[in-house]
Amino acid sequence: MKILMVGLSNIGDAVLMAPAIAQAKARWPQAQLTLLIGERATPLFARDPRLANVVSMDEFDGMTGRLRLVRWVWSLKPNRIVDFRQTLLPLCWRPWRAWRAFWPVPRRIEHMRQRHLAKARRQLGLHGSHAASDAPAGDAIWIGEPDRQAVNGLLQRWGVAPGKR
Repeated sequence: MKILMVGLSNIGDAVLMAPAIAQAKARWPQAQLTLLIGERATPLFARDPRLANVVSMDEFDGMTGRLRLVRWVWSLKPNRIVDFRQTLLPLCWRPWRAWRAFWPVPRRIEHMRQRHLAKARRQLGLHGSHAASDAPAGDAIWIGEPDRQAVNGLLQRWGVAPGKR
């Protein structure tokens, strides 16, 4: 199974969208997840082992870039598209499923993290509630061991004790 996730550009929005990646990978562990995301948020996911590919949206700037994007999606042949940007890509790939991408998230879901999870659940065809408990346990943002060691080194240098982190 191939899943294309069209992510957001801003780092904060990408962090709030990250649990949806974890949710998709938890549901389909063997799936090849491709993340199409803005240049600013690309470093957050560049070394994430859950993702088969991380592609910058900036590679598809301009009108000819958008046409190349549609051709790229056709060559990728994803089984599902999760579009957090609400682009027209779902209409270009499988229009009979596109309604999931444009159906509004209920107003009772206020926090953006929950809204992104609800949007992902609908577009992935997962039914049920959209509560926080539905999100997989663990880290939504993957942090590699070298990065963990670098952060621990900084915290030690600044005198932050392990129990105070």
